Amino acid sequence: SYMTRIRGQYAASTADGIISLLRSAFDRLLPVGVVNPFKARITRRGKHGGGAVTIHKRPLTADELERLFETARPDPLLYRLTVAAACTGMRIGDVCRLTWRSVDFRSDVLSLRTSKTGKPITIPIYKPLREVLDAALAERTGEAEYVFPEASHMYQNNRSGVVYRGKVLFARAFSEPDPDCTEVTENGDVVHGRSDLNDVLPKVVA
Repeated sequence: SYMTRIRGQYAASTADGIISLLRSAFDRLLPVGVVNPFKARITRRGKHGGGAVTIHKRPLTADELERLFETARPDPLLYRLTVAAACTGMRIGDVCRLTWRSVDFRSDVLSLRTSKTGKPITIPIYKPLREVLDAALAERTGEAEYVFPEASHMYQNNRSGVVYRGKVLFARAFSEPDPDCTEVTENGDVVHGRSDLNDVLPKVVA
């Protein structure tokens, strides 16, 4: 019952970490012969009570990544966060709170400690990220601590809002053309629009 509650309150990876810690602790603390209750295996069930659901994640292809970048480009802040996340693999919180002291332009690397593990990491600065950092540096005021000060403020005050904007971006980038939604350009060409965001977003959020 406790493991079920933990899985309902936290992200899957966080819940697994908590349960793994408890399993290890109870292995050491329980008397010999007593069954460790945290060794029971619980799988995630489908929405309608079906069998266990395994979700396999895969990285975006180069074309998908470019499509994501182009969709985000009209929003400078969202574009910079998207490029930084894609080029570093960091969690959104670490991206939003990236500090200038972590940026080494001379060696073209980022040096920081991740918020999840606290371990030091070094990440190369690839060209798209360098362009984003250069643009942010040109806009830096005074001794501003954060590379993306607006994002840092947003993440601190409305963390779910930042995450939601990212989900909307994915929904816009990868929604399928809708034959019933058409526009006529100035040249008279008929262009199919995208599916209604309200229809696509639930799939992304899920």
